[in-house]
Order: sequence, then structure tokens, then C-alpha cells
Amino acid sequence: MNTQEAERDPLLIGLAACTLLGRVAERKRLLVVVDDAHWIDSDSLRTLGFVARRLHGHQVVLLIAARDAARLTGLNRGHRTLELGPLDTAAANQLLDQQGCPPTGLTRLQVLDQSVGNPLALIEFAAAHAAGRAAPVRSGEPLPPTERLERSFAHRWQQLARRDPADTAARRRRHHRGHPP
Repeated sequence: MNTQEAERDPLLIGLAACTLLGRVAERKRLLVVVDDAHWIDSDSLRTLGFVARRLHGHQVVLLIAARDAARLTGLNRGHRTLELGPLDTAAANQLLDQQGCPPTGLTRLQVLDQSVGNPLALIEFAAAHAAGRAAPVRSGEPLPPTERLERSFAHRWQQLARRDPADTAARRRRHHRGHPP
């Protein structure tokens, strides 16, 4: 096996990842956090699955967060999972009440409606309202995104643009058909 073949061999990559994590865990407990795993390419998902199946006995915890667990083929078998849904109306109202200047009236109803129980959206829309950046909108119109959300999504699109163009195009097609990447 030459160097190029070894670099692409999923078994060798998985073993290397397990070895690295196992060695770090020999010195101290290790928490590996993977956020937005639904955006990870299939090769990396296979490596994570390989690692997750083989780290028993090591002091390693693998915490994987994703919007759609169905996309994480191989990672949800034999492992504890916790599915978090949207906040219910009472919890969403409580979260809004804890913000510095919680929205009231029609604005509050719009924030609750358009955030669909997403805690980040609730906090961001409340912050935009408090800073005076959320202009009143007519009923049924979408609330404007906050600057922080715009920067975050712009950064993510830039990351996608650096990937393989075919992969990026496929993600955009799925997104436009109503299936987020």
C-alpha cells in the first residue's frame, strides 16, 4: 500500500483517530464535541461511527449534536441518544422573559411564532428588538435576521464554498427544495 492509498483508507483513518483519542484519554478524561454533525461529509461520519464503536473502556465521551439524527447513519446504533425538540410556548415565553428587554404585544407574538421554539432565534430576535434593530413589521411578514445571525450564516456559506463545488451545489439544491443542508 502506497502513501496515497493509506491516506484514503477508512480503516487506517479510523484507527489513527482512535489511537490519538485513546492516547489523550490516558492522561485525562476527554470530551469530544461535534456540533452541526448533519453538515459533516459522509467519510467523516463513517470515521466518527468507527471511533464511537471502539472507544469503550477509554475515558472518552463523544457528544454529537445534529438537527436530523436520521442523517447520522451508523452513529445512533447502540449509543444513548437524546432528541431535543422545540421549546413549548410556556418555555419560550419564560426564555423571552429572561432577556434584558423582552418584546411585548404583537412583536412578542411574532417572535414566538417565527422562532418556532428555537431558543437561539428567541434570544436573537429579543436582542434585536431590545437594540432597536427590529423594526415593527406587519402581521405575517418575517422578522428581520439579526446581524449576528447574518454573519454566522455568511461564514457557513463561505465554508461551504471552499468545499468540493459539486457537494456545495447539491447542498444548495436540497436547501432550495426545503431540505436544509
